[in-house]
Amino acid sequence: MVNKAAKDALTDPISADMKKVIRQLKLSPMLDTLPERLALARQQHLSHAAFLELVLADEATRRDTSSAARRARAAGLDPAMRIASWDDHATVRYDRTVWTDLTSLRFLGAAHGAVILGAVGVGKTHLATALGHIAVRRRIPTLMLRADAMFKRLRASRLDNSTDPSQSSGWRTEAAVEAEACLCVDIGVRRRCGRGPRYAPPRRHPRVRPSADT
Repeated sequence: MVNKAAKDALTDPISADMKKVIRQLKLSPMLDTLPERLALARQQHLSHAAFLELVLADEATRRDTSSAARRARAAGLDPAMRIASWDDHATVRYDRTVWTDLTSLRFLGAAHGAVILGAVGVGKTHLATALGHIAVRRRIPTLMLRADAMFKRLRASRLDNSTDPSQSSGWRTEAAVEAEACLCVDIGVRRRCGRGPRYAPPRRHPRVRPSADT
């Protein structure tokens, strides 16, 4: 004979009517964690207000995480290159005090730039990308570009005088203009094969306002 506790465990704690209302409110992802939260509320004897706060906090965290991931993809950031994934035991020497100051992003507010220099393979791109992820989480408009791609787009935009995102030459130019944190990697790198151009910094675009470039 099935006891009452086992019967309750086999019963879906969320009714069909509640699921319908949740979907109408566009809160369907909440259904993934709601059963566990209901069980937790019963175990800890949470009040209705405390339970509602818990569920809404879950949804707010999920939306923030999802939004940050979308903005990071749009900015061209590698999701694997974050501060948490940096190898602290790597045989790379750098000024940790300066790095701590950079992660505060105070230089963005002061409209200063930051240049990360070093030999090939020491993690310059990783550190720059990690700063980009911090900026994205703070909802700072961010864009990451390779130097050769950026200079090519800027030259094309200057030739046709176009910054319209709908134009083939202007779509990234407009994004670079609007970005408060523009991360440019591989500056000064020349292609080893073919007739790659010798990259040189282009003249500042007339619409570019003072900002910080890493």
